[in-house]
Amino acid sequence: MEKRIITVGIVTLLLLSGCNLFLPKESTNNSTSSKSSIVIPSEYVGKEGSFDTFKEEVLEDGNADILFFTGTDCTKCEEHELRLISWYNNNFIPVSVYKVDFDKEVEMRNKYNVSQKDTFVRLDDNGNISAILVSPSEIELINFLARR
Repeated sequence: MEKRIITVGIVTLLLLSGCNLFLPKESTNNSTSSKSSIVIPSEYVGKEGSFDTFKEEVLEDGNADILFFTGTDCTKCEEHELRLISWYNNNFIPVSVYKVDFDKEVEMRNKYNVSQKDTFVRLDDNGNISAILVSPSEIELINFLARR
């Protein structure tokens, strides 16, 4: 029993440590201010994402974006929305995520082959599907946002 508790504790710590991917790193340079900075991969320098409601112009902006198919009666969607708001307010997320109303946007659902709420669709620079993630865990969502 004691080994099981220790094993579960270690696994939990390892999983939680993976959630620190976008947390600020403390500066080791004493000449800078005491504020923390985020380590940004070089391919993302100069790019800043946002979390917003979907607009048609998004599909024509020439940027790789993520569509988040959500709805008001989806508890997991609400949890992801709160996470996304927090991540965008506190961290650098290099890709934009746009909320799409699953119930109202039937044409969008059909266009991107979305069959359930809490689905994330990554679009390339041309607006084509490059990846789909359905009902992800927190770690899966972080990795999906970080992927290029």
